[in-house]
Amino acid sequence: DDALHSSAAKTIAEKTGARGLRSIIEGILTKIMFEMPSDHTIEKVTITKACVDGGEPEILRDPDRKPVKLAIPEKGRGRNTATIA
Repeated sequence: DDALHSSAAKTIAEKTGARGLRSIIEGILTKIMFEMPSDHTIEKVTITKACVDGGEPEILRDPDRKPVKLAIPEKGRGRNTATIA
């Protein structure tokens, strides 16, 4: 809740509206959005007020966590699948 209120307050102070809020949130998440898909040990990411104020998200990792494989059907290929690790 503190992170949400802080983001909203920052947006109001900058008088940027919804697009400004989106920009603030994207700025916080950009780095982690690129890290998460390739780091299977990440269990949870928490965005805090400190993140909004320039800090890093809290990342909970489980070094014993195994990668998850998803089978996604290829379009127009019937039962064939593509595997994403």
